[in-house]
Order: sequence, then structure tokens, then C-alpha cells
Amino acid sequence: MGGNPTPETQILLQDDFNSTVNSSLWNYNQFSLGGSFLGRTQMRQNLPAASNGSLHLQLDTFVNQTGLAFLGSEIISKQTFTPGTSGVAFEARARIVTPVAGITGGIFGYNYNATTGLHDEIDFELLGNDAVASANRVLTNTYRDEPFGAGHPDFEPVTGLTDFHIYRMEWLPSVVRWFIDGELVREGTAHVPQGPMALHLNIWAPDTTWPAAYSAGLRPTGNPAADISYTVDVDYARVTTLAPPGTIASPGTANVRDLDKGILRRFNGVSKLSQGQITDFAARIDAATLSRNDVKMQFIHDASSSTTAALVCYDWNYGQTPSANGLDYLTNFTRTLPGQGFSDLNIWVNLTASAAVAPGTTISKVYGGLSNDAFIDAAYKNIFGFAPGTEAHAVFLSSMNFYAEYVGQTPGLTAAELAAGTRGCLAGIMLHEATLNPNVSGNTYAAAVASFYDAAADGHETYAVLLRGG
Repeated sequence: MGGNPTPETQILLQDDFNSTVNSSLWNYNQFSLGGSFLGRTQMRQNLPAASNGSLHLQLDTFVNQTGLAFLGSEIISKQTFTPGTSGVAFEARARIVTPVAGITGGIFGYNYNATTGLHDEIDFELLGNDAVASANRVLTNTYRDEPFGAGHPDFEPVTGLTDFHIYRMEWLPSVVRWFIDGELVREGTAHVPQGPMALHLNIWAPDTTWPAAYSAGLRPTGNPAADISYTVDVDYARVTTLAPPGTIASPGTANVRDLDKGILRRFNGVSKLSQGQITDFAARIDAATLSRNDVKMQFIHDASSSTTAALVCYDWNYGQTPSANGLDYLTNFTRTLPGQGFSDLNIWVNLTASAAVAPGTTISKVYGGLSNDAFIDAAYKNIFGFAPGTEAHAVFLSSMNFYAEYVGQTPGLTAAELAAGTRGCLAGIMLHEATLNPNVSGNTYAAAVASFYDAAADGHETYAVLLRGG
């Protein structure tokens, strides 16, 4: 299913969970207000923990000595939201940390009408049953002023519930859209809620009334010593207003100012373009002698050895886009390298190789068991979308000895780290080439880089735009 996320105009709520949960933004599911028992789960009567940039939603098998229920976690935004005229988006980056059959992690907008007993809801549900079975799917659902029950569910494809993914729900007056990692996976015009809804994030254990999520093997305990904890982590959560159709795409000076704000200011002045060049670009766009896309591509080109290198190399190695602070750090670091004699290509090679020697990165997780021949073919196909030709393969293979000597200049590396660093050098070359050749068929990295800058230029205030190509 095609389609991109709608540009945003204003952030209504954002929490990166860098410290304790912000009690001015969030509440827990209070027992005194009713409804704090879901399925087989009593929600704990306090806000959950957050550390290392993630919210930790925890389910425990022990509540008390009756052994009849689980102890779950839920946070609820204190602010409620309506679609207005152009819509709002609920978005969170989340994963199941400890997969076990019978748990569910929820990301959803919700409102309950105590007078009618009916409710509104739009959700993503991450089912432990699917995570354990490697089913590679996530549940979406919607309710409009309806009783509790099945709703209108549909499963959508996702590559692993234990990996972080960006789950986004765009709620407009007449349509709901569900996105995963920036890709539209479902769209519906029926059963669209109208009403104010709060954003909920939770973990709980459903009962037998929900067979797809229930597991008889998951049982509570009355023995505190036998308590087992299961966790869903949320990297960030945000709610934003959506731009009316056509608002962002209008040509002219305002768009260049957006690009100026999005790249020059927000990226710590990483572009080499001067303010005079910005003004010149604005005048040329207004005179219809230069397109806005040309300006954006100029920014991308001038940031090739700094922001773009930091974004792509980090994302390829770690499978996620860096945080805003992390991106600023990497960008400022790369900006010092040309003065030390590093070429544009050397910056890419060094960034990727340095990350590759760390445990748990792409080189070790995805390619660790492959031969050099197999690694070259697999990495090239991941980045460009197709396998290398015979000549290209031979060039990469013959250069491995050179880069092994290059990486070996770093003292104290183990044999495994030396091998990973050498492969990282080759990956850096491939990534650099990919971003410089956006028109190569199958090259998703260049398109993703352009999409990232486009999102930044169009007013996105976070860096949560995936750049992965594979």
C-alpha cells in the first residue's frame, strides 16, 4: 500500500522519556476512576519507570497472594485531542523487550463515555503470541462510539515485534491511516472516531475473550519470590497536528526559509551554504528558475560529509535513526574531520568502520556468519536493492586486504573486531556511493535521505524518520 505520512504543523505532546516520566504530561490508569482492570490485569497505581531514553512498561506475574491477577503498567496523556479540520497524528516508537505468549503492548487513542458505556479507540496492539511465533504482524483496530468487543481489527505486516518500529496513527475527520516506519499499512473511512481521545501506552494480559492475544501458559502467581517481569519499551511518544492538503508544497521564499530552519538551524549550521546563498535561492525559486527540490538536493549534497554521513552510517549500523542530541554530536564530530585531512569518502568509511566493531551492530548481527564473498553481495543488495556485478564484486573483494591493514592500525583490536571493522569500511563505501546516486534503480538509501531532509524542511521537530534501506 502506497502513501507517506502527512506533514505536521505543530507538536501538541512529545516525550522522549530521557528521565522519569513527566507527571505534568501523563497520568496512570487510576483505580479510583474505574476501568483500571483489563483482562486479567490490574494496572499499577503509579507511573512506570523510564531510563536510558526509554519508557519501560512492565507486567509482573505477582500482584498479591491471591495469585489471581497480573500487575500491568499504563500511562495516559493528561491532554485530550480531536481531529479538528485537518487531523492529528499519534506516534510512538516501541518494541516488545521480553516476548512471551499472553502479553499485549498497546499504543492507542481512547475515550470512554461512562454515561452510554460506549467508547472511541484507534490502536496498534503488539501481541506476545505473535512475537513468540515470529508471525511478523501487528494488530490495528478502530471503534467509533461502540461497546467493548472485537471492533474492526486487521493485522498488518511488521518485521519483528521485538525490534523498534515507529507506529503512527493519523486521525482525520473522515479517515484513519496507520503507518509503520513511515509506510502506510492501512486506511479506513468507516468507524472513524470523532471525539476527544487521550493517548494511551500500556502492557497487559488479556483473558479468554480475546483468543488471539490470550495464552493459558501465562499464569499469575501468589508467591512474590516467583514473580516474573515482562517489558514493552517505548523510545518516544508524540502527538502532532497535520497540515491541510497543499499547505507545505506551495513554492516560494517561505519554503526556502523552512529549509533554512530545518537544515541550517536545526542541524547546527551543518550546511556550507551561506545566508546570502539562501536568499539567492529564494529569489530564484520565486522567479521559477529553480525548483524547491533543487534547493533541497543542494543542501543534501553540502551535508554529505556531515549530517548525511552521521544519519546513514548510524542507521545502517544500529537499525535506527539517532536521537536529536546524538545526531548533533555525530554531525559536529564529522565537521572536524576535513580539517584533519579526511576526504568525504574517508569520513563515511571511518564512521561505519568505527561503529561496526561494537557488539550488536548490523555487521555482527546480520552479516557475522557470512563469508567475505557472501557479505559483499548481501550488503550491496541491502543498500542498492540488487546484487553487485562481477567487476564491482571483485573490486570490493580485492580491497579487503588494504582496509584490513587500515583498520589494523588501531591498537588492541581482536581478530573479530578487525574483521568487522574491515567490512564496515566496505559498507561505508557502498553507503557513500548510494547517497550520491539517487537515480540508481532500487537504491532506497538516497530516497530515504531525501525524505528525511524533506520531513525536516517541512517542519518535523524530531529526527524520528527511518533511513534504512533494507
